[in-house]
Amino acid sequence: MINLLLVDRETNIFQGMLTELHNDPEIGAIHPCESAEEALEQSPKARYDAVLINAANVPHREALQLTRKVAQRRPAVQVLVFGLAMAKDVVLEFIEAGADAYVRGTQSIHAIVRSLRAMLRGEVVLCPDIAAALMSRIARLAGHSTAHSSYWNAATDLSTRQRVVLELLRRGKSNPEIAALLFIEVGTVKNHVHDVLAKLNVKSRQEAAAQASSLLGFYGEAHS
Repeated sequence: MINLLLVDRETNIFQGMLTELHNDPEIGAIHPCESAEEALEQSPKARYDAVLINAANVPHREALQLTRKVAQRRPAVQVLVFGLAMAKDVVLEFIEAGADAYVRGTQSIHAIVRSLRAMLRGEVVLCPDIAAALMSRIARLAGHSTAHSSYWNAATDLSTRQRVVLELLRRGKSNPEIAALLFIEVGTVKNHVHDVLAKLNVKSRQEAAAQASSLLGFYGEAHS
């Protein structure tokens, strides 16, 4: 059973979610929170598999901080942010903070639930313009050898594509998610991951991600 944490100040959204998900046998409890602070207080003790944040009702900084802290403290928990402003930079900000899926603007509860189910199936919920913008940022980071020479000197033999794959590993993306973001086959991703591990002389993707994080620091520092 999948338990959800819903962060929203409007109870009608919560009631709508309950109605929409009531007959889904995979959905268990839905825990409502009225603020990011309340959600963070529940975070260490509550059992949930995904967090839904209504960015239209929760202040921007609070919603962003909650997204980032959930991603850092409980990486296995998935985060869906809905009600986001249509601006591309706003969406990217939440994705870079650790959101696994998003819904732009004022969408129906049905659309939100559809995105939630896609996220829980492991699908990448990104529209083409956001996917392209995200990959552009990651590619720029991968080639930014001047400001982050220690990171890329340690991975000097990696190709540009392998550096992008490594950055996505560092962000906790699975092979299917990487394949969807790069528009390539999962088998091709597996080959890239194998080559990255060999060139970094590590045995697992977790070790590769940890090595990348220790050298580069948090992703947000790349834009500071």
